[in-house]
Order: sequence, then C-alpha cells, then structure tokens
Amino acid sequence: MYTHRYTQWDIDLINRATVKIMEGSHTLTAILIKNLGGMLWEDFINADPADPRAMWLVYLKFVRAMKTLKDTITEMGGSYTDDIRDMELLSKAEFLKRYPESLQEDAEKLHSGMKRVIDEDMTEVITCLAKYIGAKPRRMTKKRQEEQCLAHETISGGANIPELFFTILPRLKQVDGGYHDEEMELYIPSCEHPNFWLSVIKEGMMTQSYDYQSGQIMVKRCAGKDCRRYFVPAYRSHDQQYHSTSCYRKQYMKAYRKKHRKA
Repeated sequence: MYTHRYTQWDIDLINRATVKIMEGSHTLTAILIKNLGGMLWEDFINADPADPRAMWLVYLKFVRAMKTLKDTITEMGGSYTDDIRDMELLSKAEFLKRYPESLQEDAEKLHSGMKRVIDEDMTEVITCLAKYIGAKPRRMTKKRQEEQCLAHETISGGANIPELFFTILPRLKQVDGGYHDEEMELYIPSCEHPNFWLSVIKEGMMTQSYDYQSGQIMVKRCAGKDCRRYFVPAYRSHDQQYHSTSCYRKQYMKAYRKKHRKA
C-alpha cells in the first residue's frame, strides 16, 4: 500500500499557510471583541449577579450585539457557519428560568474575579491578557501562554468560561457547470457553549479597560458615596471622579448645602 510522504518543502508551505490563517484570526478576534463586547462588561460589573432580572438586561444587550454582528456580516456579502446561525439565544422567560439553575454560579464567579482585579489594581493581569489578545501565534512563547492561562483563571474567578476566538473558514459551494468556488465563513468555536455570553463580557473588559499608552487599568469607581459605579473615564481622563454629570452635581449640591448649614 502506497503512503504519501510530505517533503520538507510541503511542510514549510503548510506551516506558513497555517501561520497566516492564525495571524488573521487573532487580528479578527481583537477587532470583533472590541465591537461585540463594547461596554457590555461595564453593565455586567455594575449589576448584581444574584438578581436574574438585572442579568437579563445584560444578556439582552449581548443578544442584540450578536444580531448586529450577523446582520453586518450579511450586509458585507459574507457568511457564517451553521453553529452561529443556529446558536441558542434565550428568550426572557427561558433566561429567567435557566439563570438560577445553571448560569448564576459562573456569572457570580466572573463578577467577583473582575471586581477583584480592578479593586486590587491587578494591572499585570489585564496587561498580560490585553497585550496579547491580538498577538501572533509565533510570538506566543510557552511562558507567555502559561502567564495567559493564570491571568484568565484570575479574572474568571474559577468560572467555566470558554476561550473567545474568531476565525474564517473556507467553504466550497457548487456553481453551474460543476465549478466549485470558495466562500469564506465566520466561525466561533465556543458559540454553542452556554457561557459564551460571559466570554464576550470578559474579553470586552480586557480590551476596553486597559490603556496601552500608560500601561494602566483605566477603570475607576464613581466618587459619589451613594453610587460607586465602575466606569472608564471619558477620553481617558485621569481627573474624572464621577461617572456622570448628574452624579457630580448631586455631590456638589450636598457639599454646598453642608457648607452653608455650618455657616
């Protein structure tokens, strides 16, 4: 029986092609996480994970973000795999029923891990993950991979959350005359995992909360004593102490009244 043997030339070609695919996939992942996750993580960290209705509002934004992603791909003339097309997006009734049963524990662990990283200013964790979200595989040494795994565990708080990764797969389609042409499809390996929405939240935080220029976590807590909301300062302003003008005015009026009462 004849067995084909690959020459070194064949292997080099395969390796170069694989690297190009992976490089493109990492770049694609970095872009889509930034746009898909957006500020979803901010809504999540400021909500109570023990409250199913508060979590539903976060999940609803995730559902809308996925719909926008699929619509955008279609408008661009692209396509996506059946896994994405058929992925289960829960209705409000389904989510409120399933959340306490199977989703709440991991949501609480992630919520706790995210708060810990910010409150304890664990810059090295965010730096490790944010810096290499779009890193090329050939630059990822074994040491860096181990550092990433540890950082993921820290921010996840031990929750069962799959890695978020996007790639493009070629698909053959039959055309008149038996000619086959390639059609590129978006593929997300973890999209069928029940905690896929938590993956989007976690990765969104890592891309939105880190300032690449200063190398610091940009997330703050509102100085309002009755607010304490987590937020990212507008335009990366280090001086912003309140998450909104209404919070600032409220605290200003309290201080003003207190000052005049003493007078």
